[in-house]
Amino acid sequence: MLRRLLSSFLALFLVPFAAADVTLSPAFRDHAVLQRDQPITVSGRARPGEEVQVLFGDVVGRGTATSAGIFSIELPAQPASAIPRELVVQGKNRVSVSDILVGDVWLCSGQSNMEWTVGSLPEATATVAAATDPQIRILKTPHALDWSPRTTAEGSWTVATGEAVRGCTAIGYFFARELRDSQHVPIGILDLSWGGTKIEPWIPLDGVRRDLEIMGEYNALRNRTDKNEPLSQETPTTMWNAMVAPFSNVHIKGVAWYQGESNAGNAPRYRRSLPLLIEAWRKAFGNKSLPFAVFQLASFMQYRPDLPVEPGWADLRESQRGGAVAAQAGLIVLLDIGDANDIHPARKAEAARRLALWARAHAYGEKVEYSGPVLTTSTVKDGAMILSFDHADGLATRDGKPLGGFAIAGADGKFVWAEATIDGGHVIVRSKEIAAPTQVRYAWHNNPEGANLVNGAGLPAGPFRTDPVEVTPARRR
Repeated sequence: MLRRLLSSFLALFLVPFAAADVTLSPAFRDHAVLQRDQPITVSGRARPGEEVQVLFGDVVGRGTATSAGIFSIELPAQPASAIPRELVVQGKNRVSVSDILVGDVWLCSGQSNMEWTVGSLPEATATVAAATDPQIRILKTPHALDWSPRTTAEGSWTVATGEAVRGCTAIGYFFARELRDSQHVPIGILDLSWGGTKIEPWIPLDGVRRDLEIMGEYNALRNRTDKNEPLSQETPTTMWNAMVAPFSNVHIKGVAWYQGESNAGNAPRYRRSLPLLIEAWRKAFGNKSLPFAVFQLASFMQYRPDLPVEPGWADLRESQRGGAVAAQAGLIVLLDIGDANDIHPARKAEAARRLALWARAHAYGEKVEYSGPVLTTSTVKDGAMILSFDHADGLATRDGKPLGGFAIAGADGKFVWAEATIDGGHVIVRSKEIAAPTQVRYAWHNNPEGANLVNGAGLPAGPFRTDPVEVTPARRR
């Protein structure tokens, strides 16, 4: 009661100043979730030099708009709170946003598999009926492009209950639901995604500058494009500028990235681009160790059992793995939950569950198994390749059948199907056709049916190869 009285008293004495109308950054709208345990930076636009005051609960902050008309006022960190509060900003005019919670905010971005909505899933009706938790909030911003970083964006926060959840990102919603069950704090999801897009438009200019190939394309487009013409969905930096940059002045808990299908034709470039994106996003959000998880592409397209090695999506998955490792980011393997006939696999809840396991381990410090088997070493003994793994407790097959999906080659590099067996924490791979093996590949296909290696937690091994990966490094300017 005392806190509410104090808040009302302070609000009465927020003195208006003679200046232009104040507007707030897009994260500060009705039903927002603000990041707990980190300073809350309230930002927006006002007339240059205008004095601005902020009231949130019993905390007051003051600041002055810059010569560019931008203000940024930092309030002390707040603990998680499910009690709705009002945020009041006063300049010449008074701006009030209501029903604000404090919890954890996760940014979900990428292309259509991240954008895919709850309403598009087979279990949509049951999911909508079960959506009764008002402490899950999701903000979806419309598709937009720009040459320069914006400070504002369209979109509003949705309380993800009932029919409202139907239009929400499925992975983002299921992920939020998992975190609510484990963390018991309000969860906000920023859905900044766009189906069919490549990685290059999502990379800030700081990242693009470090790859001469992308930077050359950017300069060529910038030099010849009339600024009044619509920008292309493939123009580097433009989605970051219009859709993500407006939110980069707020604190977030972490990022989940599901994209890559549109870049499957150029895996080496993706291997360079992904770490550039991750590093540039961490820099923009002011956290060099910001938790960042990458969804690896699920199985897709028809299986060709006559070919033990197949390019395309296998190479892109390897680039996702290599890029995530280089950037010290997480990798969420989806190899076993794809669909040969649909680029949008329906098992979004399971994808989100795996993301939540990773988040619980890396963002929340819990001791939970979050990864399937990860290859560490390979040795040759008695005509076989012996593979060792991390996250290997309880190695088994997902379906109880013999191990599948392994191919082996000798010095000539010609792969044949192999027999594989589990021996404790190791896998032994051999073929009667290869007397002196030198290389093994696993699940190296667009749609690797039969690849069934899991650990005791039921989490799948991702595709791997023991032969060297050739990647052209990004050149720095």
